Amino acid sequence: MKRLLRVFLGVLFIVGAVANVGSAQDRSSPSQKQSTGPAGFHLVLLLAQNGQGSSPTDLPAGAAKALKDASSFLPFRSYALLDSALIRGVGEGTVQAIRLQGPSGEEYVAKLTSGPPRQPKAGEWFVYIEVGAPVGDRTILKTAFTMQVGETVIVGTSKVKGQDQAVIVLLTALKSENLTGKKD
Repeated sequence: MKRLLRVFLGVLFIVGAVANVGSAQDRSSPSQKQSTGPAGFHLVLLLAQNGQGSSPTDLPAGAAKALKDASSFLPFRSYALLDSALIRGVGEGTVQAIRLQGPSGEEYVAKLTSGPPRQPKAGEWFVYIEVGAPVGDRTILKTAFTMQVGETVIVGTSKVKGQDQAVIVLLTALKSENLTGKKD
């Protein structure tokens, strides 16, 4: 009987504590609430090589700037746009799978999961991305990082087997006006 009473009081304590935390969060000021995440992402797949060439002219501004900044330390001289995708409907813990065209017509699947980081800072968002072949377990890139809404990140590079080329993945966390054309 004493044990049953202890269990009941323990459950009652936990339920009360959870209710108290929830009501304290509801009373928090807007500045204490977590910032909203991106309205979507823009994923870009580039082919980098050492042959003659230049940078693609049809890149979005953020991706073009990130590539220009990184080209000083990347060991390649030319870049070509392979594919890109606009990813909408992102939400906390939502996994998005996107098919992209890789080099030599090879198909890739990018899986993207995003949400607020464990210790959020204003405008910061956590991203986990994995790029690989749609069948089998051939992953060319897998990483996790935080980024700011509006920022473009060079996610990584992966050497193309048997070639003097690499696939470069860029990701931009889009503000809502980048998707709709108008500001919130």
